[in-house]
Amino acid sequence: MECTLYIDGGARGNPGPAAAGIVIRNGDTGKSLVEAGYFLGRATNNVAEYKALLRGLELASELHAECIDIHSDSELVVKQITGEYRVKSADLQPLFQQVQRQLLKLDSWRIRHIPREQNKRADELANQAMDAGRDVAALGGNQIPSDPETNEQTSSLPAFTAEIGGKRGQCIAGCAPGNAYTFGATTPEGFCTYAAAAALSEGPLQWPVSQQSGQTRCQRCNAPIHLNQLT
Repeated sequence: MECTLYIDGGARGNPGPAAAGIVIRNGDTGKSLVEAGYFLGRATNNVAEYKALLRGLELASELHAECIDIHSDSELVVKQITGEYRVKSADLQPLFQQVQRQLLKLDSWRIRHIPREQNKRADELANQAMDAGRDVAALGGNQIPSDPETNEQTSSLPAFTAEIGGKRGQCIAGCAPGNAYTFGATTPEGFCTYAAAAALSEGPLQWPVSQQSGQTRCQRCNAPIHLNQLT
């Protein structure tokens, strides 16, 4: 499959609260396959830009994309990836190497610099994640329907508690043991995209979990996750 990847990363304070915005579209139809913002914690603008590219490539790989047309408004990242600029920063070198490893897996790829006004959706998603202090997602542009009385997003999918690695702060996505998480097409408070994806990858969870609990691993930090349904 061919796809188009739009990426944006930003930080407020440089370093400061940072996030990555990612949009992946089908290269043939233009349909959005992924639209997501990922909160990165404290980072610089350039680190956020690289992490946006890396996460975008990882998501494209999960979609089995073989050819990727990458769009970024970061001239630094584009020119470092194409070899025009050297990577001198010690913070960026390991991220650059991870990106190169991801690119080697593809049949073909191209990266180009675009003006910021052509990258508005990725920028919006990064800012939404920074505003919320958490990951946000709208896969394919679809949103959870809102409750007409409260105007709040609703979901019929189950909630669960997760003990992640047994230690507060171990999860690099910012999850805390004992927090409640809720599945959904958008990301509500306390939600860990990666832990939920890991849980779902084990197959549909059977309820009530008073008779069942599960254990899996976070797809991002690989910490063990113990799952139990909320009562």
